[in-house]
Amino acid sequence: MVSIEMLEWKNYAEISTIEHSKALGKHQSGVYRVRLAKNSGNSPITIARFRGKDKEGLISIGESVDLRRRIKEFYRSYAYPDNEKHSSCFRLALYVHFTNQRKQSVNVGEVQYSYAPLAENEIQETEAMLLAKYFRDFGELPPLNSNVPGKFFGEMMKLRFGEAPTKI
Repeated sequence: MVSIEMLEWKNYAEISTIEHSKALGKHQSGVYRVRLAKNSGNSPITIARFRGKDKEGLISIGESVDLRRRIKEFYRSYAYPDNEKHSSCFRLALYVHFTNQRKQSVNVGEVQYSYAPLAENEIQETEAMLLAKYFRDFGELPPLNSNVPGKFFGEMMKLRFGEAPTKI
């Protein structure tokens, strides 16, 4: 089991750079984060959450057996929303659009990604732990994450309501 505090995250990069990046080899598995940054570059946009402010501006946490392919899907769906391959990618384009409309003083200048390489057998549990931590910290998942990993659903409900409900 991987400790999420020990993950070796790569520096954030603008999502369009994935098209020409040599840093991520083919079929590299791992976990990733996607965030919004201000026009000025590497400064994330703070997102108000139920239980505080997410100063990292995270909008998605995920895992993939092929990070390069997955991040390219995010980029292409963001750049060309009519060709979406994944529901969260399409929601990314909508989220950025409405964030720019709502916050006229802070336009989203970049969508950025970061990743931590992991063995394929470690990615699902690590993603679930990252989402559980986010939920503990903010009382909800990042905006583009719509599914709670089943293994941690009960734990998240206990954190939210004191004890897990028997029916939902």
